[in-house]
Order: sequence, then structure tokens, then C-alpha cells
Amino acid sequence: MNIIYIGTAASEGLPALFCVCPVCRAARENGGREIRGRSGVCVNGTLLIDIPPDIYYGALRAEVSLPDITDLIVTHSHEDHFDAYELSTRRTPVYCVREPGDQGLTVYGNEKTGRRLAPYVPGADAGTAGTNGLKFIPAPMFEPIVTSSGITAVPLPVDHDRSEECRMYLLEERGGGGVKRFLYGHDTGIFPEATVEYLRGKRCDVISLDCTNVMRKDERNHMGLPADIKMKQVLTEAGAADENTRFIAHHFSHNGFIDGGRLYSLQEFEKTAADAGFAVSYDGMKVDI
Repeated sequence: MNIIYIGTAASEGLPALFCVCPVCRAARENGGREIRGRSGVCVNGTLLIDIPPDIYYGALRAEVSLPDITDLIVTHSHEDHFDAYELSTRRTPVYCVREPGDQGLTVYGNEKTGRRLAPYVPGADAGTAGTNGLKFIPAPMFEPIVTSSGITAVPLPVDHDRSEECRMYLLEERGGGGVKRFLYGHDTGIFPEATVEYLRGKRCDVISLDCTNVMRKDERNHMGLPADIKMKQVLTEAGAADENTRFIAHHFSHNGFIDGGRLYSLQEFEKTAADAGFAVSYDGMKVDI
């Protein structure tokens, strides 16, 4: 399983669009890995998790070919994770020419995701969209999605926006007599009990945890590194992780690099995270299982 982090920031990007805080100033000056687009991930070159507003340049930078994407699984309908307009550009022939026999793009998500897609792709709110080589399929919690590439994705409850069924995804790929698992745990606070119970005994190779709040101790709606460390222990005790599981902190806000009046540099944060057993994601980061 090949994983590419297309973008790694929270909703405002990093540096944030109009912000001149010390964190954003430093990111503009330092460039490189401190420049982060809104979060999204590509798996095996054909599966997207979320389609953020920065998908165009993010995919180009990460060398992800969007015409090759056959499945899009959406965590929730917030604009930084689901830029529905971009899917309208599959319209032929005005915006897009597709290969003969193109198998199309299937979008999976909650009910609110379908409603947000409907103005651009009629019928998405009813689960009947089938235009522009695109269809939307509602994905109930805990029910496995079998993607075109053979990866199974299971939507699991999160602690985030209570106005919709936000979800994280457990991805599984079977072959060679074994199973590879990637848990994409965003956007969420400390995992709901039902999610931990579902994951019990399902040992993951890679676990990506929400770290929007960076060094802050928040545990609701989003997490920071202190909550990530707590979740690492919980998941290990549940048998969803072991000493060989790779933990990745991901989805960062500029706000989290200032805690209690102290400014943390990216280098300080990376060292603190590494000491706790976490890699820190960056735009274009590649992980192989």
C-alpha cells in the first residue's frame, strides 16, 4: 500500500491565508516543509481521502495523477475536506476530455456530503448521481466500502461536528496471505468508545492521527500531540497497534504552534513528536506499507 500526503494543514492552510502571526511569518520565510496545503491523501494512485481546495497544486507537487483516481472517500462535508466544485470539472467536453472506457469516479460519504455535491452533480443528494463520469454512494457508518482498487475502507465515528456523521476511515488491503491496514484518524478529538471497540484486535501498520492543535492539550473536536500520545496508548492496549506500528501526526493549524504564550518552531515540534514515537507529516510525504 502506497500512501501520499497531498496536503497536511488544517482549514486555513499554513501559513494561513491572511495571517501575520509569528508562525505564519516563519513559514513564509522558511518555505520548504513549513508550507502546507489543506489536508488530503492518495492511496495506491487511485484512491483519494478527501478533496481539499488545494487539490490542484497539491496533486501536481506530489505527482498524483487525478485522472487516475477511481474512488474518493470523504471524511465530512467541511469545505477544507470536500471542495465539491472541483468535481464539476469532470464535465465533458467543456472542462475535461476522458479516455474511452473511463470507469468513472465514485464518491462515498455521509448524507451532508451528498447534499453539498448536488448543486454541481444533480442527484448526488439522493444517491442517484451518474453524470460526468461520476456517481455518489452514501456510506453508512461501520459498513465496508470496497473500492475499485480492491482496498476496503470502513467509516468509523469521530468526535467532531455533531451536525453530521463525520468519520475516519480504516483502510485494508489483502494479498500475499496477509492484510495491510492504514487508519486515517481525522478530524477528531479522542476517539469515541465505539470506534476503539471496532478497532480492537485489528493491528494497523500505519496510524495517522489528527494533530490540529499541535502542542496544545485539547481533546475535543481535534487533538494535539498530548492527546495523540494518549490515543497511541489506548490503541496499543486495544491491540490496534504494536511496537512496529508507525504513528504519524497530521493536519496542523498555525494556532497550535503557540501554547501558553510560547512559540514552538517546526523543528522543536518534530523532535518532541519523534521522542513520543510520531513522525510529522508534510506535503508530498510518501509512506509504503
